[in-house]
Amino acid sequence: MQRQANLKHRYDITLEDFDALILAQGGLCAIPRCERPATDVDHDHSKRMGDPGLVRGLLCGPHNTSLGSFNDDPAYMLEAIAYLRGELKERPPFGGP
Repeated sequence: MQRQANLKHRYDITLEDFDALILAQGGLCAIPRCERPATDVDHDHSKRMGDPGLVRGLLCGPHNTSLGSFNDDPAYMLEAIAYLRGELKERPPFGGP
């Protein structure tokens, strides 16, 4: 009952909506190649309750935390990818983005 209330309050979805997402994703994280179970609702922090696209899908806990640490900012994520690939030409200014 508490989970259902939390889903409705935070993401404006029902437990049935959540279960339908789980089924549509085969029970797995929405990140390709990830084989971990989908446990967390991924939502767009720039949208408000009731906006289309508020809920993007379901992720495993580690991927949900990782995306959140980049503040839903694709440019910030691309900088991290460039870093991983050794492609950064210069170090970003102190303090981050």
